[in-house]
Parts: sequence; structure tokens; C-alpha cells
Amino acid sequence: RQLGAAAAWWFVIGNVLAFIAAALGAYAGAVSRRQVTTTTRRAAI
Repeated sequence: RQLGAAAAWWFVIGNVLAFIAAALGAYAGAVSRRQVTTTTRRAAI
């Protein structure tokens, strides 16, 4: 039973870490995309 509980905890922790990594990746992508658009707009002006 203890091994099962540890496996369940690792499963939950893995899911949380994957979710955080996905959120950080999406945030970084949005920030970099915004910076690219601002730089291109500035260059156009």
C-alpha cells in the first residue's frame, strides 16, 4: 500500500510539474511573440 501511495504521489507531482512547464512554455511563447511584434512595428515606423 505504501508503494502505491508513493506512486500516486509521484503521478500527481508529475502532472503538476507538466502543467507548470506547459504554462511557462505558453507564457514564454506569448512574451517572445509580443516582443517580436513590437520590434517589427518599431522597425516599420
